Order: sequence, then structure tokens, then C-alpha cells
Amino acid sequence: MIKDYFIYLIYVCFVVYGWTASLLGSVWPKISSDIGVDVTLIGILVMINYISSGLSSLFTYRIRMKLGTSYSNILGLSLAAIGMLVFANATSFVMVIVAIIFYGISSGIIDVNSNSYVVKAYDTKWVSFMHASWGLGATIGPMIMSFAIVYLNNYSVGFYISFAVIILIIVLMLFAKRYWNSKKKFLDKSYVDLHSVTKEEKEAGVGLIDILQVKNALKILFCFMLANGAGCSFSAWIATMAVEQRGATVAVGAIASSVFFFALMIGRVFFGMLADKVGITKTMLSCTVLTIIGIVIYYVPYKETIFIYANAALAGFTSGAIIPLLNSNLKELFEDKYLSPLIGFGGVFGLVGIAIGSAVMTLVANVVGINNIQIVQVVSFALLAIIYGSVVRSKAQN
Repeated sequence: MIKDYFIYLIYVCFVVYGWTASLLGSVWPKISSDIGVDVTLIGILVMINYISSGLSSLFTYRIRMKLGTSYSNILGLSLAAIGMLVFANATSFVMVIVAIIFYGISSGIIDVNSNSYVVKAYDTKWVSFMHASWGLGATIGPMIMSFAIVYLNNYSVGFYISFAVIILIIVLMLFAKRYWNSKKKFLDKSYVDLHSVTKEEKEAGVGLIDILQVKNALKILFCFMLANGAGCSFSAWIATMAVEQRGATVAVGAIASSVFFFALMIGRVFFGMLADKVGITKTMLSCTVLTIIGIVIYYVPYKETIFIYANAALAGFTSGAIIPLLNSNLKELFEDKYLSPLIGFGGVFGLVGIAIGSAVMTLVANVVGINNIQIVQVVSFALLAIIYGSVVRSKAQN
């Protein structure tokens, strides 16, 4: 058990990050009907969300230099709270877009800021546990929405509950920061350094141009683009696919989304621990292959609810581990001074990938048909395996 209590607060932030991330996808079939827009516009919303996240990720490194880890996450949580309020009162597609922009900026800050802290200080399994916390939150979100729809017939309540939880977490973070400031002078210096932005980090001044000149850096950034673009854009479509492809009810779609994220959480814990035993490379490639298999199974024309849940679980279990494994692997593939900037730019490339992936999925859904959107994920994960394999081989040769 880690004695550094601060990492557990970051885990809580990631729970909230996942919770809010899963809300829109799980309830979109209902919202789109209420505001009178086409259900396939979820792809456009996901694209806007991750463009916003990508832009905020680009500046999170500087925000962290100014505010530190604690206050950066508090800023991110505050923006998410505003987004939840706008979602709860949205009566038009424009209001939904405004809400998604707030959330996108929030998620970019929390994601990059938290990864910069945990990846540098801890082993692979702890990074995976942090991302599993995201899966826990993403599991809770659709469950809350399902409850609000089925029992209260009002999805706005789900957003209000999320808002209240975020406010409680912000208060907790503020008290924890106050406690930390009162105690740090009595603690070991190495422990204090974990919570601080070091002088070396501030003086490094590594920018995107510097990163692109590092061997294999561009390839690994493309890996982030493909992994995020394929996995995260696909997760947003789980409920919609259950409804549109399988004829399931909106409630079943929301539960399928929850099952996907619950399995994602378990998968991140399992594969994170496995990576510490057999190595990140073998685990990463195994996850990629299994994910492709899970996505291909979506082409089987089943209708039974149990199979909808089982397929969602398989896809979540295998695909969810890829992102934390990629983040952890940066320590093995690159020098320490490039670690934080790579995490930040990896987040940017990943979020751009999600925006592109969502746009392509929307295009495929409208031009070829919603039954064929999985091909985007199959191609993306296949390219990911090829590019990642070339980076690992290049590193081994050196």
C-alpha cells in the first residue's frame, strides 16, 4: 500500500473524470429525441469534446507549472461542474455543445496533469489503477443515468447528481491541500518533491519541436492518436449501437455502456498487474489483438440482451488497458526529461485522434450505415499494433 495519500485523491479525480465522460453517451438517444436532432450527431459532439480536451491538454503543462498538481485538478473539476449544470438545463443542440466544451477543457486538464504526476513517480500497475478509477467512474455514470430515466423519467437529475458529487470532491481537494501545506515541512523531502513541480521540470523547456526531433517520438504520438481515437470514440457509441443495431431499449443501451466501462475498469487492473509480470510490450500487443477480436464480434447479428452485455464487456475489458500501458511504457522508451512533455503531447495527439475517429465514425454511419462503424476501430487498432511494434523493435536494436 502506498503511503502517499495524494495519489488516492488523484484516483478520486479520475473517478469523477470517468463518471462525467460516460454520461452523454449513455443518455444521448433520449437527449437527441427531446431536443429534436439526429442520433448520429453524437459523433460530432464527441469530436468537439476531444478537440476542446486536446487544446486544454496543450496548455496543461504550463498550467501545472503555475498552479501545481492540486490546484490544476481543482480547476479541471470546477469546469466539469459547470458543464454538468449546462447539460442538465440543455434545451437545444447549441447548449449541448457549450456543455461539452466545458467538459472537454476539464478532462484535458485532469488527464494530462494526473498522468504527469503518477507516471513519473509510480510503477505500471499504479498507473493502470489510476485509469481503472476512470473506469469505475464511467461505470457509475450510466447507472445513475439509467436510474434517472427509468425511475424518475428525467435525465437532468443524473446531471444534477454529478454536479453535487463534483462539488463535494472539490471541497475535499481544498481541505486536503490545506492539510498538505500544514504538514509538508515535517515530511521527508523526497515525499515533498512528489507533490511539487521540480526546478528541473520548470527549466527543461521542452517543446513540441524538441519532442519531434527525438527518435520514435512521432511514432509513439501516433500510437496515442490511434489508441485514443479507436477506443474512446467507440466507447461513446456503445449505447447508440445497442439501440440502433440490436433494437434494444434506451435503458438497456445505458446498462450496456455501464457494463463496457465496468469491464474496462477490471481490464485495466488485470492487465496493469500482468504487465508487471510479463512486461508492457507483450501485454500491450495481446490487448490490441484481443480488442480487434472483440470488435469483430459486433458483426454477429445477435439480439439477446445478455449477448449485448457480454460483447460490451469483452470490448471494454481488452481495449481499456491500452492507454495506461502506453503511458507507462514511455519511461522505458524515452529519457526522463522528455517524459512530462510526451505525456502532454500524447494527450493532445490522443484527443485529436478521438475527434478524427468520431468524425469518421459519423461519416461511415451516415454514408455506409451504422452497422459498419466498427471497421474504423478494426483498422485503427491494426495500425496501432504495427506502429507500436516498430517502436519496440527500434528500441531493442539500440
